[in-house]
Amino acid sequence: MGRWKVFGIALMLATVVGGTWLLTQHEAPPTWTLPDGTTIVLRAVTRNPNHFCRYGTNFIDFLYPFVPKKYRNRFRFNVADIGPTLGTEDWLVVWLEQRGPPTPRGNRPLTCLVSIADENGIESQLPHGMSHRFGNLATTGWELWTFPRDIFPRGGRTIDIRLYVFNPTNSSLSLVGRCAEPNRTRRAGPTWRSEPAPATRRTNGLEITLVSLESGLTAKESGVGWAVPEAKTASRATFEMRENGRPTTNWEVMSINLSKAGASWCYRARPVTRWQNDQQVVSFPVGMWPESGWKMAVEVSRTARFPPEALWTVKGLPVPVANAKIELSIMTNLYGTELKLISVSPRRTNDTFAGHTIIYPPYARLHALASPSLSGLRLTLLAVKDDHGREAQLDRFNLAWSGGAPSAEGFLFGFIVPEGARSLEATFALSVSPTVEFSVKPVLAGSAEPPAH
Repeated sequence: MGRWKVFGIALMLATVVGGTWLLTQHEAPPTWTLPDGTTIVLRAVTRNPNHFCRYGTNFIDFLYPFVPKKYRNRFRFNVADIGPTLGTEDWLVVWLEQRGPPTPRGNRPLTCLVSIADENGIESQLPHGMSHRFGNLATTGWELWTFPRDIFPRGGRTIDIRLYVFNPTNSSLSLVGRCAEPNRTRRAGPTWRSEPAPATRRTNGLEITLVSLESGLTAKESGVGWAVPEAKTASRATFEMRENGRPTTNWEVMSINLSKAGASWCYRARPVTRWQNDQQVVSFPVGMWPESGWKMAVEVSRTARFPPEALWTVKGLPVPVANAKIELSIMTNLYGTELKLISVSPRRTNDTFAGHTIIYPPYARLHALASPSLSGLRLTLLAVKDDHGREAQLDRFNLAWSGGAPSAEGFLFGFIVPEGARSLEATFALSVSPTVEFSVKPVLAGSAEPPAH
């Protein structure tokens, strides 16, 4: 055998051995222990189109991405692959290994939740649970779970993975681990051009101006959110409104729909609002990364000074007595929508279950139907009075309904019947609730940087 041939074979062997050694050398993955003793290991963070995770350390497992798909079933790869399940959209998948007693088929550790944050520590959504399980793969007693997300900071240098555990005793979340993974597939994703603030929309004589939008607020700072009070999971928008050219406080923001470019994700937030002089400050429990590609659909509705044609007063309503729902058939038509009161019910009687007393709220209920649905409209219970003119206390969480709820379900309005009342009078208002859309890039809370456009 010639000298050069021997040298070539030696070089080839050295390359194979060295390559195998390099492929199999890696740092220990992040590992966390849950309160019940279960161990969670972060195995991989993948992005389209390669959603697979090696759970073995054999040399052949590292060849998996290089083997054509049609030949992969000929090898015994220790690799979990989602395949085309997620489609062609841009997804991020967090792969977690669960070590501990095997869970029954179909069950999942619902107490384990994952959240994704950007480099500023802003978490876009509340932590959420697992979606796909690869059970008992290479070793008995451990499983692989996936956390698909189609909304994540695509252009960030790192992706912050946070692991939470839900405590059912006090309905709280505890952070048990976090790590910053390099965004190895960092690239710009689809985006929408944002507009500078302030931005104004006009509809039917109403001007809605988005004065500012900031993100990265905690639940303590914003007054919204419950999961982890110290986490940056909230945003805050400031609006000004003018009606027929004059500042007004007769309209309020009722809901905010958020969507992100390149994602199927859409979040409908019920905001918390407060007036500060002539500006409405709106907080909502969604962390918005300070990057382009957000659209914010804002629904506003009249809350005061309703025109006479928007009001419906029903007199002579019977007072419900204990355990006796009273059927009604009272109708009117406003803005082409048929409204109908179908019943009035007493407050629910406290009950006992498994030795515990269940105490229900002290509200009687008016049950209304709308046909067609309240798409673009909002039905509000303004007041309930008794035959002595005394106003009933209303259920503030259930005094207005909007959107496209099926008429078969209807709407419930709660109130406390004044003591000694013999009849009731209810006044409703039906108003148009316009929705306007802004293309935005939020500013990091506490930053003086103006939004780019």
